[in-house]
Amino acid sequence: NRQIVASMMDASYVTMFYAEFDERSSMLFYTNAGHNPPLLVRKQGKGMRAQVERLDRGGTVLGLFREAEYEEVETRFDSGDLLVAFSDGLVEANDPQGKEFGEERLIPLLEHFSDLSATEIEHLVLQAVREWTAGAEQEDDLTLVVVKRS
Repeated sequence: NRQIVASMMDASYVTMFYAEFDERSSMLFYTNAGHNPPLLVRKQGKGMRAQVERLDRGGTVLGLFREAEYEEVETRFDSGDLLVAFSDGLVEANDPQGKEFGEERLIPLLEHFSDLSATEIEHLVLQAVREWTAGAEQEDDLTLVVVKRS
């Protein structure tokens, strides 16, 4: 953060999500610096709906406040769980009337299709966004990363 503060112009900032996974302990360590909270989709028992957690803890954006502090959080990342990280361009993708795709459309997709592979979920989400936007001009890039724990 201090390096970014020193190199940024007035009122510029960067958002970031950073995570490390320890396979032996099944622990995910993360911090979120003002980025859209990635979603951790926890596998549930057969016939039960997946549980979704927003990974929103950490601190403020990078580059604005020299002395900002960032919390490191740890959470379990078990077999069958999904980690879904995305840029604001995904949830802010507009339909032709200007209405955003939003987490209210993303989360049910992830809950319902959490048994699929990461690649299948990625394709399904991107297809849903394409159908939602119906060719409408978008103002931002769209980035999506889906990781499924085996």
